[in-house]
Amino acid sequence: MHGVIADKLGVIKLMDKREVYFDNSATTRAFDEVRDIVAETMTVDYGNTSSRHMKGVEAERYVKAAREKIAKTLKVTEKEIVFTSGGTESNNLAIIGSAIANQRAGKHIITTAIEHASVAAVVGFLEEQGFEVTILPVDENGQISLEELEAAIREDTILVSMMQINNEMGAIEPVAEAGALIKKKNPNTLFHVDAIQSYGKLRIYPKKMNVDMLSVSGHKLHGPKGSGFLYIKENTKAIITTHASNVCGTIIPIEEIGALCKEKGLVYAVDTAQTAGILNIDMQKANIDFLAFTGHKGLLGPQGIGGFIASDKLEGLIDPVISGGTGSLSDSEEIPDFLPDRFESGTLNLPGIIGLHQALVYLKEAGIDNMRKEKMEITKYFLDQVKEIDGVKVAGKKTVEGRLGVVSIDFEGFDNSIVSFYLSSKYKIMTRVGMHCAPRAHKTLKTFPQGTVRFSFSHFNTKEEVDICIDAIKTILDDLRQGEELI
Repeated sequence: MHGVIADKLGVIKLMDKREVYFDNSATTRAFDEVRDIVAETMTVDYGNTSSRHMKGVEAERYVKAAREKIAKTLKVTEKEIVFTSGGTESNNLAIIGSAIANQRAGKHIITTAIEHASVAAVVGFLEEQGFEVTILPVDENGQISLEELEAAIREDTILVSMMQINNEMGAIEPVAEAGALIKKKNPNTLFHVDAIQSYGKLRIYPKKMNVDMLSVSGHKLHGPKGSGFLYIKENTKAIITTHASNVCGTIIPIEEIGALCKEKGLVYAVDTAQTAGILNIDMQKANIDFLAFTGHKGLLGPQGIGGFIASDKLEGLIDPVISGGTGSLSDSEEIPDFLPDRFESGTLNLPGIIGLHQALVYLKEAGIDNMRKEKMEITKYFLDQVKEIDGVKVAGKKTVEGRLGVVSIDFEGFDNSIVSFYLSSKYKIMTRVGMHCAPRAHKTLKTFPQGTVRFSFSHFNTKEEVDICIDAIKTILDDLRQGEELI
């Protein structure tokens, strides 16, 4: 029954109690068909697409069919569709990847004043890294001026990024006109479009619209959360990812990404700060062109030492950003152009290098696989207990599959910094609290701005230490609930 009724005070109330959902720009209800097929792929056709057994083959068919269907809607090739975890990852991959890959051609980026944080924050980050950013204003209707866009494009403009439909006011930007203008003014300028609010609502043909990259999120069009894709025109040069999150420990499927990069002729760069010395990494198998590592984490070396490995095809394509000390060519005023001297400016950190070498000897003797096994046993032991504690929310994966020995916890209802402080001051248990230099990761995990308390384990840790920690957490939370001063 529908209608209204007035109470004694004359206040109008709705007679029915059903919910009215008017927040579809934020997320949408999944179709029943989506629910059913997701359940089937989680319980029946749950194989790994890389596996060659029957379940793996069936899973691969799902992916192939999805890629084909998406490509048809955009009138692009299947190999230009890259699946992601959603719009945020798509925007980050497109903007950061293209900016870093093309910075030798210029460092000027253009965007608009109405972009979503997954674009605006990324552009802001690049600005901190030395890129110059021009932000185009919008009129009272929320639209940019094509004349202002044309005036902003320069010879060193490497990227223009704009949304097609604004999520706040619904304004539609002149993407097709902008694409034509950009390529006419500077054919080398890449054009990225955030189509998170427009895909499924407008007809979008990237090639006709001169769009080089296009970001889409699944949950905005009645699909599941955690799904999306990035269209990458074949002239995109590079994809850059971490190997594992330093916040929640999730391992990124670098072999799958590397295979896509190889297929599309893209450079693939991987940050292994969290995985070097912990996971076995085969650059050739994963089609990695550039790999960065640090010595003081999983490699068990001293602080202040690290390095990178570059494939042969990058030798003539990258330039050093630091100069000083010509070393092996002391009669020259220029840094040597041969490797590795080209990138080793100044006096080398001899103590750090020697220390790292000795750490590698230890890793070889102890065995990386054995050490990881021990670490993950400790991680599982901790996870199994901590997730049963009231008021504890584990960020990211709830099991040890597909992760490192890193567990981030949000103590719901409490200040995480206070919990971490008491763990340290009263129980001598050292953790890391805050954003862990990764605010965007916390936004994705819904732990921003409070951050988390991070527990990261080593094969040196013991189950006895975990038991002490679990008891300490329980005691601290109980005392906080009772309003007691702990010290």
